[in-house]
Amino acid sequence: MDRFKARRGAHEYIQTNYAAPEKVFPLLGPVREADWIPGWQYELVYSESGVAELGCVFTTRDAACVFPSFGAIASSTMTHDLRRGL
Repeated sequence: MDRFKARRGAHEYIQTNYAAPEKVFPLLGPVREADWIPGWQYELVYSESGVAELGCVFTTRDAACVFPSFGAIASSTMTHDLRRGL
């Protein structure tokens, strides 16, 4: 059996959406991104709603463009504040 070897990376970016937060936020998160990103695939690890929410965790191979040598990428929502647009 192959031994698991963990790898860690960090990526941070600022996404600017030219629309009101109440219009954009419902389109974010692993479930709803499949509605507008062609071929989007994910595996939900934790979510209460499936949309952008604090603490949401999911994996995807579609994000491998950020770390090409990695397989699946785990993503989590660390900040979510609709009132402030974050």
